[in-house]
Amino acid sequence: MRRIFPLVLLLACSPEPRKLSATGLYEARVVEYSPQFPLWSDGMEKTRWILLPQGEAIDTSDMNDWRFPVGTKLWKEFSKDGAPVETRLLHKAGPEERDWTRTTYQWKEDGSEAIRIKAKKNVDCGSCHDNVGGGVLGFSAVQLPHETLAELVDDGALSDPPDLFPSVPGDAVAQAALGTLHANCGSCHNPASNVDWVDLQLHLDVHLMADVESTPTYQTAVIVPSGVDPIEDLGVDCLIRPGMPEESLVWLRMNERDAEWSMPPLGSDRVDRTGADVVAEWITSLQ
Repeated sequence: MRRIFPLVLLLACSPEPRKLSATGLYEARVVEYSPQFPLWSDGMEKTRWILLPQGEAIDTSDMNDWRFPVGTKLWKEFSKDGAPVETRLLHKAGPEERDWTRTTYQWKEDGSEAIRIKAKKNVDCGSCHDNVGGGVLGFSAVQLPHETLAELVDDGALSDPPDLFPSVPGDAVAQAALGTLHANCGSCHNPASNVDWVDLQLHLDVHLMADVESTPTYQTAVIVPSGVDPIEDLGVDCLIRPGMPEESLVWLRMNERDAEWSMPPLGSDRVDRTGADVVAEWITSLQ
């Protein structure tokens, strides 16, 4: 975990300033991090940081559901060809679970400044963040590499350090597939979500990772009927059919960018070809 001191990125108070350069600069406990399984964003490059208030720790009494102290800030910078495009900021402004403010800054073409903008029409942050406990997606026991978790423990940033750090089960293909589904689909398909049209759980549980077959993904998707009319749902009736990605609704919807069928349904206009391919490889390997 590398401590950094970004030139411009953080909000000093609420309401947020219009210009990113006016947000102030914090130095204590500012950390750059990278999730093991990043959310697909049409191939954009992303850099992420977190700020924890001095003297505060994340409540990790439930290792599946981290609760962040008031004043926590997480932000990520989107860039293309090395040039910053957009910066999104999450700020825990109050004590309640939903007390997060979300702000988006768009960078000028010359990279000299970023200006606060309204959320884009196809990007509704709350539709994903509000469906997980704690409101944070990429900074968790499942998502962080073990070395990052160890440094958080050494820094006193976790209230209840785990005896063992969780590991996604399976070989490299299974890990990549389960991680891809966790990051890109699990924010909606999880027990805390309001998505209830199908009983599909793709959010990994740290207590259910002894092997691939123990994961919620396997239990709720493999050889499980889709629960909808196959004629109306891309012509298939199984969420994941072992050995047959082309007969698996989960994989087919990953390959769609139609407004009705695409998964994930927001924030992306292009299919995650790498993610879809690794999920297809994993489905093909299943017996």
